[in-house]
Amino acid sequence: MKLELSPEERENFCLALRDAYRDYDDLKMMVAFKLGQNLDLIVDKKRLDIVVFEIIQFLEPREELDRLIVGAYEINPKNSKLKHITFQLLSKIINCPKTDLDNFEEAFKQRIVNIVKELGIVKINTVAKPESQNQQLNNQAENTELDLIYSLINHSYTLSSQGNYLEALITALQATLQFEKVKGAKVDIGIQVVVALWQAVYGVQEYNRLEGHKNTVTSVVFSPDGNTIASASCDKTIKLWNLDGNCIATLNQHSDAVTSVVFSPNGNTIASASRDKTIKLWYLNGNCYGNLTGHGNTVTSVVFSP
Repeated sequence: MKLELSPEERENFCLALRDAYRDYDDLKMMVAFKLGQNLDLIVDKKRLDIVVFEIIQFLEPREELDRLIVGAYEINPKNSKLKHITFQLLSKIINCPKTDLDNFEEAFKQRIVNIVKELGIVKINTVAKPESQNQQLNNQAENTELDLIYSLINHSYTLSSQGNYLEALITALQATLQFEKVKGAKVDIGIQVVVALWQAVYGVQEYNRLEGHKNTVTSVVFSPDGNTIASASCDKTIKLWNLDGNCIATLNQHSDAVTSVVFSPNGNTIASASRDKTIKLWYLNGNCYGNLTGHGNTVTSVVFSP
């Protein structure tokens, strides 16, 4: 999903990431686990503040900032700076009305409830709040409801990880409706509800899976006519796929990981960049007809002029 950050939001997100991930290897692990990207192929290992800035610059035009935000929070939900900026940016993603900090919780909560209504969900059975006769029972009931919400969220995560996205979505919606009932629900549990919904909804939209690379996929792009997909991988190859998910060609003349792949504007040529310090040009039948040399290190990206 396309998410454009203002200069202030970008700066705050950079500061939050640096605070939550103070070691390059921790940041690298999070990026690999949550985004399926190899950080070494995106940036040169340097000062962490520069690395954080460059990874945001890398993901923003690819419309993957939302995955970085959600993934970073999921791995480190107790970091206060990251939680705050994640809440702000998720509020922006789900079109939560702008309001002052004191009213964030209620506005955020109402927007989550509205998402359920927009999806056309009228009623989902949830565990009812136990009847209470005194304050102690009220507290016990509230704790029970919070435990139920966390249980539903965790179950939704598990279902998503297993590929059961429809069941995960239903479970996340149950957590959402239960969240609506709890008067004292905090912002952090609201964020986790959104994350569970986010993962499930994106999973439900998946209708095909292209498998065949033997290592991390670093780049993927559609041809201009929308009929062919090209993918680049750390297994040193580029693969071409049709929309049915069938591999129609494997381009394999790079000697190291392929970091980027792109179609020419007319769709007749493919260009690829690699850690082998070269850019190669290919015909659609898989024949390599150009080898561009001159770089002294990894080529991280390639693009055609219009």
